[in-house]
Amino acid sequence: MNAVPLWLSLRVATLATIIVLVSGLALVGLATRVSERLRNIFRIFATIPLVLPPTVLGYYLLVVISRQSVLGKLFHSIFGFDLVFTWQAAVLASSVAAFPLFFMTAMPAFESIDKSIIDAARTLGKSDLQIFWLIKLPLAWRGILSGV
Repeated sequence: MNAVPLWLSLRVATLATIIVLVSGLALVGLATRVSERLRNIFRIFATIPLVLPPTVLGYYLLVVISRQSVLGKLFHSIFGFDLVFTWQAAVLASSVAAFPLFFMTAMPAFESIDKSIIDAARTLGKSDLQIFWLIKLPLAWRGILSGV
């Protein structure tokens, strides 16, 4: 029995999960610091992959990473190969498809954090980065774990 497809699937899933976790936490961290109006705009753009049919999403990803696109040309000039139909493209597609699920799960966890705790940390001189790592992440870990 050939185990190569299994290892390829595990590699794609692991890398996509890491990409979604890092980019999702960055976007959620940014979204919780802006006004409600901008937060709603973040939600709209973050959930677009959920409302698009998978064939349309796949087509747009092919267009974006094709060799004729700006991103495809840039990728080819840096790495020397095309991204289309590679395992790296599968990681990208999986990340794009999974991102809204993480975002929509983690965002409420961050929004449920009591603002007085954040304000108290600010009065104690904590930076936004310290507040994110020392207060927000530990308090929102259940939502983050659910999203992952």
